[in-house]
Amino acid sequence: VLSRERVRTTSSGLTKAVAQFGPSVVVIEVGVHSRWVEEVFRSLGHRVVVANPRQVRLIWKRRLKTDRSDAMLLARLGRVDMSLLAPVQQRRRDAQVELVALRSRDVLVRSRTRVINHVRGTLKQFGLRVRTCGSSSFAKHAREVVPVELVPALEPALRSLHELDEQIAVHDRQIDELAAASVPAQHLMQVTGVGALTALAFCLTIDDPHRFKRSRLVGAFLGLTPAKDQSGESDPEKHISKAGNPFLRR
Repeated sequence: VLSRERVRTTSSGLTKAVAQFGPSVVVIEVGVHSRWVEEVFRSLGHRVVVANPRQVRLIWKRRLKTDRSDAMLLARLGRVDMSLLAPVQQRRRDAQVELVALRSRDVLVRSRTRVINHVRGTLKQFGLRVRTCGSSSFAKHAREVVPVELVPALEPALRSLHELDEQIAVHDRQIDELAAASVPAQHLMQVTGVGALTALAFCLTIDDPHRFKRSRLVGAFLGLTPAKDQSGESDPEKHISKAGNPFLRR
């Protein structure tokens, strides 16, 4: 061990910390910071390996787990055999930027669903029910049955639905434009039932298709193939592993 220290997770902090070393192999865990951290280290001439900790039982299954011991373990595994780290290839910056539009829309849609469920659930407590309708017309029909005593509590929620609908429509137009500019997405949209959202989510999550030796591996990458727990003569048939990207799988 040549050096052990805590480093601020900023571009300047990382640059200063590794300035004393020449071109080296850097092992980091995948996470919310890992994509830009990898960019910083690569720009300084280092080779970067991004480990998938969920595939390294030595990391996530230990009873005595600390950041310092994790770092030491990553270094030792990287020194012995890189494949033990189940290296992750992160998507391009451009793909990450475009994917934000899809995820932002998803957050808004989920928020709208929660508001609608809240209003429906509240009214049911008073023996009232909103007729079955689409999300765009829910606020109108809900106001028809909301009693006067509940207006102060529920009216702000109903007003927020209008704003959420408008912002979701903005993202829908943005996603349509992104899909129209993507040749792979246009190919996927030729399949019946596949729209701009699904096509873009697939293209941006896969990003570089050439990293898969065979197309059949994509199913396993997305967690759509059965999990395995074979030992001796025991080889039970299990459910899909769900080990991949939950956003795309949904």
